[in-house]
Amino acid sequence: MEFGAQFARARTDDVYASTATPKVKTNLVPSAIGKFGLAAAVGFAYDATGGEATTFFADLPATLRLSEVLRINLNAGWLRDRVYGEDYGTYGAGFDLRTPDNVWTLTGELFGQAVAPAPPGANRPRFQLGVRYRPVDPFNIDLIYGRNLIGDEGNWLTVSATIRFH
Repeated sequence: MEFGAQFARARTDDVYASTATPKVKTNLVPSAIGKFGLAAAVGFAYDATGGEATTFFADLPATLRLSEVLRINLNAGWLRDRVYGEDYGTYGAGFDLRTPDNVWTLTGELFGQAVAPAPPGANRPRFQLGVRYRPVDPFNIDLIYGRNLIGDEGNWLTVSATIRFH
């Protein structure tokens, strides 16, 4: 079982917001080279600025390892938006290509959500592409470029750090 959380601070115009998104994931079927692996994950997003849980989600990520350095990732899920009182289907497909020593990884993803009724363009998939630097096993830094899933369809750049506790 894996426990994780994402913490974010964002600004739109002059308004700042802080969110925390805890998640629990468990492997259902282990992956191997040439064999799909399957997991299940659940979590929620907490808006620290507004003081409430704004979304709940569940998804089924699947991974097909094509080799020791290349894998394909697929994802199907559900999102409950408590702000708008709506349920959405979510999806994603991506790849990870890493160096044999696992220090550098190139990652790409196409993702989206099925919103009905939807404003123009809301159901159009978005993408992100990035690099990961992992100098030691429990730590990595990511630099990711992508497009907003909802809103103004703006471009964004994300820098993140991950620390794993084993």
